[in-house]
Amino acid sequence: MTASSETRVDLPADTDSACLVGRPTSVEARFGLHSCNPRGSESHTDMQLGDWATDGRGQVQAGVLGLLADHTLGEVPYLRRPAGTWSVTTELAIDFVRPVQPGEALHAWATPTRMEQGNMLVRGAVTDASDSTVALATTRCVYVRAQQTSPQATAAVRPGTDRSADSIVEHLGLMETEPGVHDIEFRLDDVTGWVNDFDILHGGIWACMSEIAGSRAIAERNPALRTAALRTVYLRSGMPGAGVTVSARVIHVGGRFAVAEVNGRTDDGQLCTLSTVTARRVEELGPGGGR
Repeated sequence: MTASSETRVDLPADTDSACLVGRPTSVEARFGLHSCNPRGSESHTDMQLGDWATDGRGQVQAGVLGLLADHTLGEVPYLRRPAGTWSVTTELAIDFVRPVQPGEALHAWATPTRMEQGNMLVRGAVTDASDSTVALATTRCVYVRAQQTSPQATAAVRPGTDRSADSIVEHLGLMETEPGVHDIEFRLDDVTGWVNDFDILHGGIWACMSEIAGSRAIAERNPALRTAALRTVYLRSGMPGAGVTVSARVIHVGGRFAVAEVNGRTDDGQLCTLSTVTARRVEELGPGGGR
């Protein structure tokens, strides 16, 4: 039996029920996501940014789009999963086309690119209110055998929607710690508000934290650079409920380009994510300089 002929899970009639963005305690809702809307083979989600999404200097932290991309692209394989399986993200890649402005309303869409036996490649994009592209994204997912216990049945009690923070670091509850051999390190002691329905840290939160650490490490050497791309590989989920740490190490910083490597670990010492953050100098073309 080929992957394309396997039994699929039907798309729900209630557009918000598939991704739970309508639930105020969900990670997605706490990141401003709303209107999750499967359309045929595609997934669509909206996002409203606020002060909580900024870097503390008035600029939107690029990593917040990691949650939007991880969720929207991840919905495609989840809704098309073979019966008796769950979909698990193994890779997430985002190319940031332009910096996002505070308070912007964004839209993300995703569509399957290729499905094979046991895995799927998905591509998508984030656009602004004028339908201009803000970011491009791809994700790879694999299918694993579903457990008998429903993930929602064991989910932790989470706080309600609160986006009154003045920065993404405050919103997440991150603390900067002594980096040791790394250039910069952030720690999240209480993961309760940011776990998914499997009681493990949401993949979009891993991506966001990794971009924060990587971009901060680069900014300490060249503050004129902005995040250009984020690549995150998910190795394992780590111990449920454990605190997590992201540690960034700068590989190269120049006048127009930089790259940092970020490791994500849980308190049991397991390496959970490997990320690469690149940065570039943003220079708009002058009149007549391009199309």
